Order: sequence, then C-alpha cells, then structure tokens
Amino acid sequence: MKKLVFILFFFLNFSFHTVFGQRNEVGVMAGTTYYLGDLNPSKHFLLTKPAGGLVYRYVINPRWAVKLNGIYGSVEGNDAKSKFNVERNLSFRSNIFEAAAQLELNFLSYITGNDKINENYFSPYIFGGLAVFKFNPRAENNGTWYDLQTLGTEGQGSSLYPDRK
Repeated sequence: MKKLVFILFFFLNFSFHTVFGQRNEVGVMAGTTYYLGDLNPSKHFLLTKPAGGLVYRYVINPRWAVKLNGIYGSVEGNDAKSKFNVERNLSFRSNIFEAAAQLELNFLSYITGNDKINENYFSPYIFGGLAVFKFNPRAENNGTWYDLQTLGTEGQGSSLYPDRK
C-alpha cells in the first residue's frame, strides 16, 4: 500500500511537459464520485468512491491545442444506506468509463510557463469537444448480479412509457 501511495504521489506531482517538450503535456487526474438520485436524493458524499484518469494535451501553437482524456470511476446507490426509503430495499452499482476529445482556442497568444515580462502569461480561452461514456447499473439478488437496463427498471417496454426503449 505504501508503494502505491508513493507512486501516485510521484505521478501527481511530476511535471511531464518538461520531459516531452513544450508541445506535449501529460497529466493524471484524481478525485471522487458519488450518486444523487432516487435512491439518495439529498446526502452529498454518501458512498463516495475514488475516480481517476489520464490527460494528454498537444499544443499546436500558442493559440490552439487538442486535448484527449480518459476517466474511470464508479457510483453506488442503496436505500438501506441512504435511509431515504428503506422499505423499498433497492440498490445498484455501476462503473463509469469516459473518453473525451477537446479543441482549445486561446484568444491571446499563450505560452505555458511564461513569465509576466513577455505579457503571454494570461489568455481567456474557449473549448469544445465530444465525449462518450459507458454506464451499466447492476443490482444483486441472492448472490447473483443482474444488469438493470435489460430489466426495464425505468419503465422501458411498459404500457406506462411506450416511447422509452
């Protein structure tokens, strides 16, 4: 465990862009995830799970850059633990995977690590991109895990919601 903590600390504090040059930047993201919804409507940070990811950013020129990132985390909801509707006795958990690509435009010429002398230390910017994610909620019943989406737990295929697929 100590070895893992040391490795994470090293990667979170090491400046990768100095290794690869001024065009390539690599980073590590670390954080947490949690669920708010029908099974936990109000308790922030209940059942918090670790999350993390990797970032790669290619600087095309001082105004344009392309960024790619991948993130992994998980969420969980449980009536018994949130104590919201204990009689209902529902629960789920799911891994979440996300991959994204972004294009960044700095309105002013910007150079990372530049000092204030050259006046390129600040630039407002705008970015846009696309992301995809995978989320598959599952629940356990008598020791067996079931995919909830195929069971129509949100009304899919029922006469109450004929437009849900």
